[in-house]
Amino acid sequence: MSTLLGEQVDIKDLYRFAIDGHLTLSINFLNDTPVRKVSLIRAEDIRYKTITPKHKNFSKNMRVNVPVGVRYQISKEYWIKDESKDWYKVKGVYDLAMVGAEQYEISQLLYPESEVKIPIISGFYVKNGDQIYKLQALHKPSVSHDQQAPVQSKNGVEGDEDDSAHISLKPRVLQQAVSASSLWDHEYELVIKTGEVTRFIQSLEDEPIPSSQDEKSLSPRERGTLLTIIGAFCNHMDIDPLDKGSTSPIEKMLELNGTPMKFDTIKRHLDQVPDAVERRRK
Repeated sequence: MSTLLGEQVDIKDLYRFAIDGHLTLSINFLNDTPVRKVSLIRAEDIRYKTITPKHKNFSKNMRVNVPVGVRYQISKEYWIKDESKDWYKVKGVYDLAMVGAEQYEISQLLYPESEVKIPIISGFYVKNGDQIYKLQALHKPSVSHDQQAPVQSKNGVEGDEDDSAHISLKPRVLQQAVSASSLWDHEYELVIKTGEVTRFIQSLEDEPIPSSQDEKSLSPRERGTLLTIIGAFCNHMDIDPLDKGSTSPIEKMLELNGTPMKFDTIKRHLDQVPDAVERRRK
């Protein structure tokens, strides 16, 4: 990666690539980890029905749009369509789905000096192929009266409250799987699959390089002028073109403008800005 990008790539760069969706991080669960199977649906694909709330505090003319066929929302982009009632344990390497709170925890690794707020409702998700799993944490609930079962007395007759001398209560306490509050609820290590590294490098190599014929329409003077204008814009926005962290914000701006561009394409042009500005000043 360092060779292809022309600069040193460190761990934080990998976190940034993962958050921006360019690289898939995986998680290696070192021990058995409880999960539930879930299916997702994008927010734009949800169907709604209009209902009239039947409550005295609401107006009779009030109408409310209610989502149909979904369980609950985990982000602006995704809802849980279905979730299995039963949980089971997995172990080994799974990809981070990056659809819930897992992206926030990666951001915390990227910016350890700041406190990243993680939405509680989101949950943490991993995937294996097309199957998505929601991470769970195991807890033993406290023993309640309903969970207490009488034990037969010495003469073989089931006891009651009057037979207190011959009765002991045996609690039935079952482990409950609840939504994990953090990736750190489990023993794991973050990894990148070899195949994913190969795919990422291939995506960089596949970026088309403008041919000499394409460049004929833009003279060196015109190209230098455009790069100088970009440099002035960067200076006004307090953006350092050579800072690796500057590429992602510009990529986001291009997406919002409806003119998306690949990360390394933006980086390649930004790298040319300082030289163009320096030549212009001479």
